[in-house]
Amino acid sequence: MFTDILNRIDFFRKVLVNSIFVIILLLVFLGLLIAPFLNPSIDKKSSILVLDSTSQSSINSNFFDFNTGLSTFQIINVIETAQEDNEIEIILIDSSMMSLSATDALEIGQALENFKATGKKVISYGDFFFQHQYLLASFADEILINPFGLVYIEGYKDFRLYFKDALEKYKIDINTYVAGEYKSASEIFTNDSMTESTKIESKRFLGSLWENWLEIVSLNRKDFLKISIQNYVDDIGSLVSSAKNGSELAISLGLADKVLNRIELEDYFLNLSDGNRKYYLNFLDYFEKISLPESSNKLAIINAEGEIVDGDYDENNLSNGHFARLISKVKNGDFAGLLIRLNTPGGSGFASESIRQEILELKKTGLPIIISMADIAASGGYWISADANEIWASPFSLTGSIGVWTAVPNFEQSLNEVGINYDGISTTSFNPSLIKKPDANSNLLLQNLVDSAYQDFLDLVSKGRALDRAYTDSISQGKVWDANNAKEIGLIDQIGSQRNALDRLAELANVNDYSIEIIESEKNYFDQIEKYFSGIFFNYANFFNAEKFGYTMKNILNKQKPFPFQLNLLCLECIKGL
Repeated sequence: MFTDILNRIDFFRKVLVNSIFVIILLLVFLGLLIAPFLNPSIDKKSSILVLDSTSQSSINSNFFDFNTGLSTFQIINVIETAQEDNEIEIILIDSSMMSLSATDALEIGQALENFKATGKKVISYGDFFFQHQYLLASFADEILINPFGLVYIEGYKDFRLYFKDALEKYKIDINTYVAGEYKSASEIFTNDSMTESTKIESKRFLGSLWENWLEIVSLNRKDFLKISIQNYVDDIGSLVSSAKNGSELAISLGLADKVLNRIELEDYFLNLSDGNRKYYLNFLDYFEKISLPESSNKLAIINAEGEIVDGDYDENNLSNGHFARLISKVKNGDFAGLLIRLNTPGGSGFASESIRQEILELKKTGLPIIISMADIAASGGYWISADANEIWASPFSLTGSIGVWTAVPNFEQSLNEVGINYDGISTTSFNPSLIKKPDANSNLLLQNLVDSAYQDFLDLVSKGRALDRAYTDSISQGKVWDANNAKEIGLIDQIGSQRNALDRLAELANVNDYSIEIIESEKNYFDQIEKYFSGIFFNYANFFNAEKFGYTMKNILNKQKPFPFQLNLLCLECIKGL
């Protein structure tokens, strides 16, 4: 009976998935047909170039979002082209719904500074300005805010959930194994609050990021600010309560320049141009129509973002299988150098090593490789960076966290509480399990594996960065470093933008001019859709199928091959508040 039900479910699943795929193909085909008639012309006089959320490419895109937007580097390309285009007079940044890291905002902002230097204007509009949106807005000539808007700035912070009491309540044991005095990720299982040493370390590197942010924004708005941003954030509750609303408060304190709703925004641009109509042109449309400089010397860029995971393509993560395919494209292409744009807190130790080996193999060919760190390139992110020819970072980058940890839960006591017991025989004394508490033999194995991985980490960093091993150990131990300190201690080579790193890569490759190719692999959306719906149907089928459900639970609770643990090169503290 259950087999028949599952077969019918599978049939309807295939029909549904195939139908969705056909519909998507039809929509794409129709889009290609009408696109030429909908795309605006760039031949219009006095065009306003609009940067908004639709222009962006993001790893946080929705599953059904085909994500055809531009990378940060491509956005900068558009700004550089528009800078020389007499038809473009103004760039409008509509920051509402834009997803920005601090590094994104800074590098786009620096390109906007060059655009402004030609006498052209940059105007920023926001319904609601969050921290990194406001960082970008601060580079504009004018900041316009919606009447119901607010400049919402929090600073940098590190708050975590601590599970010790909950785990004790439900009688779940978490056995942790750590190498690195300051590798604090595992303390969420063993403590009920943050340790003083972790607070001191977090305050150190987060304080440095905050100082950088304050310095840049305060300098950009120095002619307008009537309050320090630190005081604004610290007193925002009382300040808002004493004002008419958030937008009027922003105006009164010099955080914004004008209050306009979206209808008034159109009139504002008409008045700006003495009543002459402005033509609005999206960054994405403009990019598709411009011709970027071509050169026989090509530099490759790989955007490596997300947690490092094992396996093939994994949406929003950096998988070793997918990275290997990208490296293969570089190997088989005619490139003078490779820049890896890295934004990751780390992850799987095995996957990190697999990616590092791919980089080493490519490096053997003589191709120069530079790592350009975005906001985070720590733990496993640094593991894969150490062997590059050079490492560059943003002023907002966090790196280091050279340490290893793992955590293994066991559910013996919690299962006993509900009358489930675990018993059997074995030909050896080594019987690791998620149910039974690890014995002395298992504990010794796990700690030795973690310690060994940490020693390997020290070895590869010392070799890759030409550092004394004892010195490497002193700056490691799980410590997280901001870019300024990382440069001082030798973990990175330079602080600069992705463009700066590319110019340096060209020097290493001995080329005077270059063009850029972003290395990407084709996404099989049909496979992704089928995987998505198959997962849904499979879960529901297992829920209603007692036999399969029981078998699944058995595998979860009695996972003996392989041993249920993973060596983690993950910097949990790095991703807090960013």
